[in-house]
Amino acid sequence: MQQRNQTIDSLRGLSIIAMIAIHTFVFYLSQKGWVEFSWNWLQFAVPIFVFCSAYIFWQKPLSFERSAILSHIKKRVIRLLIPYYLFLLVFLPINFIKTSKNFSFTYIFKSLTLTGGIDINWLVLLFFMFIFLQIIIAYLLNNRRNFFYLYMIIVFISTIILLFIRPKFDYKLIMWLPWSLITIFAYYFVRFEKSKKWLVGSVIFTAALFVISYQILVIGNYSLRFFSNKYPPNLYILSYGLLSIALLFVIFKFINTRFKTITNILSFYSLYSYEIFFIQYVVIYLLNTHLKTVKYSPFGFFVVVLLITTLLQLGLNKARFHILRF
Repeated sequence: MQQRNQTIDSLRGLSIIAMIAIHTFVFYLSQKGWVEFSWNWLQFAVPIFVFCSAYIFWQKPLSFERSAILSHIKKRVIRLLIPYYLFLLVFLPINFIKTSKNFSFTYIFKSLTLTGGIDINWLVLLFFMFIFLQIIIAYLLNNRRNFFYLYMIIVFISTIILLFIRPKFDYKLIMWLPWSLITIFAYYFVRFEKSKKWLVGSVIFTAALFVISYQILVIGNYSLRFFSNKYPPNLYILSYGLLSIALLFVIFKFINTRFKTITNILSFYSLYSYEIFFIQYVVIYLLNTHLKTVKYSPFGFFVVVLLITTLLQLGLNKARFHILRF
């Protein structure tokens, strides 16, 4: 078994905890102050989550034999869709009980096909797109390097255009293009991460992109909320995500050798991050629709959701262990 990368585990573990914070704090944005501040600046969560997946992809050379490609696609699709459909099996009945009047075949169909319905499935769709897109990018890198550079330029230009223009059509149709910046960054990160010059350079470069995109939005009187620049993402939120990745990578390199308890906790959330992503959504929905009698503070709600989600994940792990053992 290949040894897990502790730094990547720490990044991904932090990103899923940040997602839970984002999904809980959103109900308290009217309070402004630290709640709104935290909700906004924790938006590095998805860029880091996407980066970690891309990092793992680029770590292993991809064989372009037909059987190897088909095996890779099959394995990734199964790992991606089975947890999602199990989530739907739990969530849709719960959702029907509360919103039966708005429940329709179209809603179910779109949820099943990742074309709409449940709002969080956009991330599942993005990872599904990346299964095929990363293979194409890897092929270009190995066989058509000039086309790879052309694609990289197109990706970067798209992130700039999206600073000024928001598409009138469904953002899901083009979100793969700007998000490709993360997977391209991950490719170079895997190649040069041992170089201190690369790490320093990536921090300086992404910080410069962030400052420039920030100033563009200020001059154009556009929203500076990361959420408003996320669907699809533009250079503002992507550069912030890349800067966060570079900085946190260096920070966790230091922490992981000195604070094993933190590393172990984040490794747990990383190992089960995809399952936790769905569990926390169900927990938040239940607490907000079926169990509204208890009033929480913003941080209290986050802690309760994190605790219940963790306990459910531990219970799921134990049940899975006994089933497999049997």
